Amino acid sequence: MSALDGFYTTWNNARQTFGQGTPQSGSDFDKSPQLTTLGSGLDAAAPGSQWSGAAATNYGKANTDHQVVFTKLAELDRKIAQQVDQSAQVVATGRQNLDQLRQWVTDAANSVPPGKQRDAILMQIANRGLGQLTEVVQKTNAESNVVAQNLAKLGPEFEAVSREQKFGNGDKDDKKDDVQTLGNEEMHAVPENERAERDVQAALAGDQGAAARVDAVLSKIDLEKGLSPEQGSYLSQMQAQQNGMSVDDLHKAEERLGDHKNIIGDSWQLMSNEDVWMPHTELEEGALDDPSWRVKGGFDQLPVSVQETLREADKLTPLGEGVAGLTHDQELQRISEIVRDGNDSFQTGTAIDREMINAADKIMDTNLGPLQPMGDPEVVQGLFDAVNTDHQVIHDHLIGSGGDDFLHDVNAVEWKDDGKSAASLFSWTHDAAGGPEQVIAGETAEKYAAYVGSHKDLMNIDGETLGQVNPELVKGYAHGLTPYIADIAGLSTADAHNGFDSIDLESPAERPVAKGLFSVLSTQSDAYTEFQGATNSHILAESKSWADEVKQGHPMSAHDARLTDCATLKALGMTGTTEAARALGLNAEQVYNQQKAAYDFGLAALSGGGSVVPGVGPALGPGLDVFGTAMASSILGPPPDTNSPTIANMYDEEGARFVVNALIANGVDVPGIDAQWMANLPVNPSDPNGPTGQQVLPFEELAKLGVTQAQMSQGLNDLLTNQLGASNPAAAFISQYNNVIKNPSPHGSGT
Repeated sequence: MSALDGFYTTWNNARQTFGQGTPQSGSDFDKSPQLTTLGSGLDAAAPGSQWSGAAATNYGKANTDHQVVFTKLAELDRKIAQQVDQSAQVVATGRQNLDQLRQWVTDAANSVPPGKQRDAILMQIANRGLGQLTEVVQKTNAESNVVAQNLAKLGPEFEAVSREQKFGNGDKDDKKDDVQTLGNEEMHAVPENERAERDVQAALAGDQGAAARVDAVLSKIDLEKGLSPEQGSYLSQMQAQQNGMSVDDLHKAEERLGDHKNIIGDSWQLMSNEDVWMPHTELEEGALDDPSWRVKGGFDQLPVSVQETLREADKLTPLGEGVAGLTHDQELQRISEIVRDGNDSFQTGTAIDREMINAADKIMDTNLGPLQPMGDPEVVQGLFDAVNTDHQVIHDHLIGSGGDDFLHDVNAVEWKDDGKSAASLFSWTHDAAGGPEQVIAGETAEKYAAYVGSHKDLMNIDGETLGQVNPELVKGYAHGLTPYIADIAGLSTADAHNGFDSIDLESPAERPVAKGLFSVLSTQSDAYTEFQGATNSHILAESKSWADEVKQGHPMSAHDARLTDCATLKALGMTGTTEAARALGLNAEQVYNQQKAAYDFGLAALSGGGSVVPGVGPALGPGLDVFGTAMASSILGPPPDTNSPTIANMYDEEGARFVVNALIANGVDVPGIDAQWMANLPVNPSDPNGPTGQQVLPFEELAKLGVTQAQMSQGLNDLLTNQLGASNPAAAFISQYNNVIKNPSPHGSGT
């Protein structure tokens, strides 16, 4: 037998010791899932916080002991499975190493060339192979011995479990004593206040079941009905047990609550609500609430650490020469997070929300150094996000004595989020305009509309407009104010009962504050589209309503309020467009594209139901797209001259054209119009065979035909006089527009 043959024989013998087939895995021995399920079943059968008494205690102890057994058995099964898996891995690794060794010897032998040295080299290869074979076998044996030792150690652990717990076959005398004990004792329901104390304590420690029970109780609170005894007990315990916790501990407790993390924020809203009365609980461990001692919700009921943090929101810590930081910046951010995680429905003028918006206000008045002259914007943004659903608090803060200072700060800060968080304090007035919060929404909208419109400095903030510095803030203003365009402009359709009063009491004819507002809201493209689009919707709705009545033969007035309102809105829209274009440096094409986008937006919104014009909807009837297409150039007017310090007056022919086009676009027969003066515009430019809107061409087009301004004015007014007689509204329309357009930027320089 050659040396190489001797290696292969030895290798075959070694390989047989590793067996055949796939080594058995530990999963065949692991019954831990079934044991865990059994333990969970026992957990469901536990008396929990619903029952008390000696019997409940004894039963609960026995139940817990059984759960411990199943838990230990499950863990031991997992350990067995792990060791079996380890043994299988040892065998598999040993086989792999043997196969690799055999392949190496074979490859090495095949590479030896014939000759005198071949046998000697093969001997060296065989010897080296045998040496490595020995190492593989020894290593595998050693690892297998470790597995065997680990398995042997589990035996005593199984025996310990069997000794510690007696099941049905335990000592008969012990079993008899247990039965007698249970029979002689009463198991009864735990009183609500005791259950509340236990559940709150467990919930704050991270018990998900207890947190769910606390959540179930608090979430059913109806503030109009007051608290039930159970709700009072749970809220009182939340108040007492959180009282001495630090903000950091409260934040950690919230993180442990998982899906029920809202209970801390909810409890803060409820305990700080002055309309809530709850039983008093002493500030000591295990104390129960006293239903005979009722306390009123308020800021002083909040955790002391929360009170101190909010009251000292502007407290500073020096960071260097001329630079400081907020002492409580992290605590303020954590308080904001906890409040944001709570239920919005509980944010109804609560003390914590009032103090949070006060804290934001104080921080904005704090100089932290050259880079943060108005506090820490990120901390303030978090506070805004936390209180933005408490509309009563926002309203009260703005209407209060410090409202102007607050609005100054909001507009002066260059927000890191472009003003998105700040915008949420204002944009809500849009959706609330027609609901139960209508009055406070209108009063809030009036306040910030008047402020923005009366501060010309917002058009030039170190060479930029507010729309450039804080675009999201301007978008929020525009969205919040679209339902109030009639009120802002002082139209005949203004709602006297929505809380929004005139913002131009001092100069109602020129409307300087409204002009300023239209200008600021035109400095951001999305805001322009929404606000100017809604303005165009009003003009379309009012002009079509007037034309409908003419068509139906109703008696008309030369001073019809609907067309006067159209002239007012057209003037305000042109002022805003022109002033913003000047400030932004827009060219004529950019201005037109902006106007067209806003007009299309307004027409589409009106066609879809008239939501942007209160009280106007499907009653406008079919054909609004045709009407809107025909009226576009009359409503938008000629492009503004951004190089002129003033805005051109409306000439007679333009005003008469607006009125004539409203009639023609609505299908009113106006005899005597020169056919050359007319144009048919497709509603859909890509479908020339579709519906068209008919209009009188603008003067710029008629001038190409040799028509003068005087001829156009005379011709159109003659048509209107023949059609309407003394009720021709063109002169009143022109006069109103020109009165409003005077002095396009009359409001003060602001603060």
